[in-house]
Amino acid sequence: MDPELPVTEVATIDELIADSLETPRYLSLLVGAFALAALLLSVSALGGAPSRVLKLVVGQGMRTVGLGLALGLGAAWMLTRYLTSLLFEIQATDAGTFVAVSTLMLAVALIACLIPARRATGIDPAAILRDE
Repeated sequence: MDPELPVTEVATIDELIADSLETPRYLSLLVGAFALAALLLSVSALGGAPSRVLKLVVGQGMRTVGLGLALGLGAAWMLTRYLTSLLFEIQATDAGTFVAVSTLMLAVALIACLIPARRATGIDPAAILRDE
């Protein structure tokens, strides 16, 4: 090694090990969260009526969509001020556009939540658990 080169990125072995395990740890937490969600859905599906399962699946999906829509609308509202020079014949905060796009997004999300929820209500959960 050249003794004239500066030493950079000095770290202890504990720091190096912690850094190397950081990504697998987060991935494990993510997989665990999905497993917990699947467990909660399967437990409610075992004892619930089909209408209740449909309501649960659609409700959870639409809550996520609602949160995303609220955050997206807030970000779009703030960013339109920066885009006013690119907009022609409409105002930056055109309420009609915001309402139309929000309604379309909600309708598409509702359909996207209803399709798997309807399939889930038509399947006997106990039979699936026996097969797996």
